Amino acid sequence: MTENVENLLLEHLKRFQAGHDRIERDLKEIKARLSTLESGQRSLLRHIGHSASSIASRPPGDIKSFIGMFAGRSHKLLSIEDMNETVAAGWAGEP
Repeated sequence: MTENVENLLLEHLKRFQAGHDRIERDLKEIKARLSTLESGQRSLLRHIGHSASSIASRPPGDIKSFIGMFAGRSHKLLSIEDMNETVAAGWAGEP
């Protein structure tokens, strides 16, 4: 009788160990992924910082010079509705 109990306990301990091993592997993978994400985030923040300093160092412009950049690029006049549709498509990631 005690031998059966011992065998049963050993089987349960083996299952617990297998589950523990699986959790350790999963945790190791999660740590690796998190490290990759943190590295990418640092890179993006550096890029944003460089971009922000580049923008800040430019001389200020006005709306007329900004709008003037687009002068002559299109012969089609857009309505407000057309512009809203274009903006909505851009935010939705549509080409």
